[in-house]
Amino acid sequence: MSTKECPHCKAEMNEDSKFCKNCGYEIVDNIDNNASLSVGQIKNEVNKTHNINYLLLVAGILAIILSFVCFAKDTGSRTSYVTYGGDAYTGIQQASADSSNNIKKLAEIEKFGFGSILLVSGCTLVTVSFKKVE
Repeated sequence: MSTKECPHCKAEMNEDSKFCKNCGYEIVDNIDNNASLSVGQIKNEVNKTHNINYLLLVAGILAIILSFVCFAKDTGSRTSYVTYGGDAYTGIQQASADSSNNIKKLAEIEKFGFGSILLVSGCTLVTVSFKKVE
């Protein structure tokens, strides 16, 4: 399979490709069709690409900030209980304390999960936005 170079970003691509996989540049076989594009249209396409990159960068930074907020969130404190004997009231207290401890554990798991997802997606968005700018 033969390859050629993208005229826009100089990435290597297949000879049969109509678009560059790296930058999305459309490869036009006919020189007359390429001449019909105005400078304004080309600048407009470049501006669209830069706007998307800036949007990805802002979304990535926002996701990273939200992940730190999520990790810093307080999930409450553990509930302790005391056994006074075998009466029904103590059993209700123990069940209530167990339930609140389980809720705290779930809140900690949720905090870690959402924080991790936000951090990874934010880092990915920032990386993608810088990669496309080059």
